[in-house]
Amino acid sequence: MWFLSPWMLYGLGGLAAPIFIHLWKRRRVIQVPFGTLRFLKIAQARTRRSSRIENVLLLLLRCALFALLALAAARPVLARKSSLGSAPRSVALVLDDSMSMGYRTGEQTRLDAARKEALAVLDNLKAADQVAVLAANDRAEPLIPELTVDHAAARKAIGGIRQTDGRADFSQALTAARKTNAREIYLFTDNQANGWRTPLAPGANLVIVKPDDLPSPNAAVMKAALLTPFANAGSPVQGVATVENFSSDPLHTVLEIDLAGVSVTRKPVDLGPNASADVPFEFEMPAATGKSVAGAAKIEADNLPADDLFNFIVPLYQPPNVLIVENGNAGFYLRKAMEGAPRTIPETDLDDVPVEGYSAIFLAGLTGLSDRAVVKMDRFLDAGGTVVFFPGDATNIGGLSRVDFLPKAGAVRDPPAGRLSSRVEDPANPLFANVWDDATPFPALPQTRMADWNGGKTLLTAGGVPFLISTSRGAGRVFVVNASADRTWGDFPLSPAFLPLVQQMLRTQAPPPPAPANSDRGESDLRTMDPAALPGVDIITGMDGLKTWLASVRGLSPLWPLLLLLALVVFLAETFLANRLARNRAETGRIQTGRLNKRSMR
Repeated sequence: MWFLSPWMLYGLGGLAAPIFIHLWKRRRVIQVPFGTLRFLKIAQARTRRSSRIENVLLLLLRCALFALLALAAARPVLARKSSLGSAPRSVALVLDDSMSMGYRTGEQTRLDAARKEALAVLDNLKAADQVAVLAANDRAEPLIPELTVDHAAARKAIGGIRQTDGRADFSQALTAARKTNAREIYLFTDNQANGWRTPLAPGANLVIVKPDDLPSPNAAVMKAALLTPFANAGSPVQGVATVENFSSDPLHTVLEIDLAGVSVTRKPVDLGPNASADVPFEFEMPAATGKSVAGAAKIEADNLPADDLFNFIVPLYQPPNVLIVENGNAGFYLRKAMEGAPRTIPETDLDDVPVEGYSAIFLAGLTGLSDRAVVKMDRFLDAGGTVVFFPGDATNIGGLSRVDFLPKAGAVRDPPAGRLSSRVEDPANPLFANVWDDATPFPALPQTRMADWNGGKTLLTAGGVPFLISTSRGAGRVFVVNASADRTWGDFPLSPAFLPLVQQMLRTQAPPPPAPANSDRGESDLRTMDPAALPGVDIITGMDGLKTWLASVRGLSPLWPLLLLLALVVFLAETFLANRLARNRAETGRIQTGRLNKRSMR
């Protein structure tokens, strides 16, 4: 016989209660002056023996009642013959460690409860039973990939599972579990509907063990983005955060924006049930150093803190340090378009001049690039620099095909006479932010010559031909302008687009480092899967339900219903005996002294 809740056996200590009450409530002797004791002694002799027997029996019944209730609470089970209970078992334990399992219920998370339940299944196995252990998030992680009888290793693997910020994918986890050839699969999860990305495939016996069935209201910051491309100390920074309420109750919270752990603005948020809203925010950029500052949009903490915060990066404006490499005087208009006095060198010096420390290098009308210059440009780009290339009449277009960081150049051709209509192909690109939009279109371009370029991303076209092309190399960026920096290919340097475009290239610096990883917001919706969508799957809730299930699987018959029935019978017997004893004592206490006295007087 086993007990599913052996700690309830401590309730047997309650047997001391009826014994203590019995001893404390012993009948006290009260002395009453009386004329003669002859009739009282007759009554006492008649009731003393039966009274002692009834009192002892009453005490035993009360102790038995306490004992039966304590034993029933410990839920004893009795082994019976069963094919599943006697044969060695093969079990795969799959624990969901995705972000949603961090939901707190009381003093523990659902993952804490899942680990305890997995250990309960492990404790239920016999020494010859085999077990495999897997963790389930956005991918299956086999911790013990093959069936083993080493239960100690399985216990250690279960204890080492920690919550991740990933999103659950139960289909992958169950596929990996079936590869272990386990006949039984236990999935410990909150059974979130978003985790079932594909329908359940038929296979081994699947049991879903849920930590609880409690309601799971939740709110999350779904995303946060800056509308300001870069910031200076004291300049305003604007952005927007999306807050969603996954609850049937209204949400009243506060959106707080932090920079480097310091709050810079707070804004109240009120949402209706199951609603979301874009919350705009604005703050003044404090003094900061470096290329970027880590920021976070967060709401007041709830039971699932992982999605109450969304990380982002605020790029800081860096004064450009520009190097112009020119053929002849091709960089004249570039120098005029830039603030300060950018350094200018002839193309013959590029092989020997160090380029470290520059934020951007403009190549104007070069005849070509030597192997040494190409290697230098590759290293410059890998370090996060920006290269802007303007071809010209002296440029060997065909020789550029060996330069890997540039798009492939074709033939040079003459477009139709007149200004070429332009079209912005990527309006969201920072190059066009706050300068050109639908209300202020990019102007027509006076081009007399253009090259055919293949590859890269076309940001702007002129006359249907790529005019501004962007590529990346390492952490850096490359811009190719399909025009000369002087006037050999047209009057683009004199057009109203030249100055703002060059300045935007300088302002739009290399992308900042990525923000710290955010948890998958697909985990924020904690609604569970409809059991009807999981046919043939047993869904168990809580540790008590799991232990009952394990008892039935192992072939154990529950004894606590019988004990409860016996407790009821004992209670009825104790009640009957107590009433009878009280009635007998009341009848015995009535002594007909008047009638006896009359007889004695005759």
